[in-house]
Amino acid sequence: MSLFDNTVGFSQLKSMLDSIGFESFYRDHLRSMAQSINYGVRKGEVNFGGLADAGEQYNYKQDDRYTVSINSQVKPATGFELLLQCIEIFDWGGVQKGNIINAINLYRTDRLEELIFSAKTDFENDSALKFLHVDHQLAIWSSGWTKVYSLMFDLTTIYDSRVAAFLNWVVARFMETLQDDENRALLQSISSHLFTVDGNNTRERGLSKESREQLKIHPLRKGTPLKQMEANKLASWLLRVIASYQFGGNFSQSDFRQIDKAFFMLGFDLKQLK
Repeated sequence: MSLFDNTVGFSQLKSMLDSIGFESFYRDHLRSMAQSINYGVRKGEVNFGGLADAGEQYNYKQDDRYTVSINSQVKPATGFELLLQCIEIFDWGGVQKGNIINAINLYRTDRLEELIFSAKTDFENDSALKFLHVDHQLAIWSSGWTKVYSLMFDLTTIYDSRVAAFLNWVVARFMETLQDDENRALLQSISSHLFTVDGNNTRERGLSKESREQLKIHPLRKGTPLKQMEANKLASWLLRVIASYQFGGNFSQSDFRQIDKAFFMLGFDLKQLK
């Protein structure tokens, strides 16, 4: 059995997952999973009847001052307008610190357009996970830049701590259902390209040490920016596979975003998941 690496394309990845029963796992364990999550004093407890329902109950802030939205894609501009687009997305996402000055410095050195358009080419390239166009010295990733990439590029997830947490939880649960060593090795070769993130004192978003070792997932902070971008792309591919199970092979950008929203909602605090 061939294993996964960053030379593998999206169609091959989906075939690999199909071959080890990921679609059956989705239908049996994810599609109708009932969860109840307490989001704290302001939002309280929310009940979900399944993955689609979690996406429909997405409750991130809505503010009419912004021209950007989770529900619509942003066409990358050029020049100063591109810088403004990035800054607006950072502000919308509440991730200004460090990201704005990095974007400004890229603009001042005439490299912001190069980053965005080369990253767009790589994120939207389905022939291989590997990034072939982004200059390794230019690569940049953070909880802010993933929002820029997601809103500007097609079928790209916001790979923040919540989406990463729930995706890792799904992969860990899937691993538990696999008995065949070859199938487990294949899944491990895929999951090793993802990252785990830490939560805080009250919200659990990281995997247990045992799960990290089983999946060969390393902490996000230990990855290079280019590897973090690859992990963001792989996460997007995995959500696309799930979207194809939920909506069929010809799913839309809006359908994909519903899965993205669901993962955001369900990744709030892993210790609350059943």
